[in-house]
Amino acid sequence: MTAAPTPAFVPADAEARRRASGVESVDRRGHLLVEAAAGTGKTTVLVERVLRTIESGDRPLSRIAVVTFTEAAAAELKERLRSRVSHLLATAASEPASHRRRLSQALADLEVAAVGTIHSFWLLKQRPVEAGVDPGFKVADAFQQRILKTRAWESMLRGMGSEEAGLDAAYGLGLASEPELRRIALSLVEVERD
Repeated sequence: MTAAPTPAFVPADAEARRRASGVESVDRRGHLLVEAAAGTGKTTVLVERVLRTIESGDRPLSRIAVVTFTEAAAAELKERLRSRVSHLLATAASEPASHRRRLSQALADLEVAAVGTIHSFWLLKQRPVEAGVDPGFKVADAFQQRILKTRAWESMLRGMGSEEAGLDAAYGLGLASEPELRRIALSLVEVERD
C-alpha cells in the first residue's frame, strides 16, 4: 500500500506573501513595507516583487527603491537580484526582445540602483530634518557599531539592580556570567538576516 502524499506546507500568511511578491499587477502599485522576523523570507519576497515589476514593464529598476536596515541585508538583496536577473537573461532567448531589453537594463541599473540601508537612503541625506535625523549624521562602520553595542550592553548592566530577580538568580546558580551574557546579547543583535 502506498502512503498518501504529505500535503505541502502552506504558511498562514500565504496570501499576504503572494500579494507582497507582486503576482498581480494591482499588487505592484504603490509602496510596500515587509515586516517579519529573521529567516521568514522577506528578502525572497522583495526580490520577487522587484523582478515582477521589472519584467512586467511597470517600472525599471532605476525607478525602484528598496530599503533595508542592515548593510548585510542590502548586500544580500543586491546579490540575489543580480543572480536572478542574470539567470532570467541567460534563459530568455525565446522571450520577446522588449523583455530581454528590460532584463539587460536591470542588470546595468543594478550597479547604481537604490538598494541599500535606511541610513544610506538618499532621502535621509537630502531631507534629514524632515526625517527626524541629525543633519550631520554618519553611518557607523562595523567597528563603531560593535563599540556602540558594547556600550549599550554595559549601560544596561549598570542600570540593572536587585529588582532583576531572574538575572540575580541566574548568577546565583552559576547559569550566567557577564561575559557569557554579553556574547549572547551581541550575537543576537547580529541575527538580523534573512
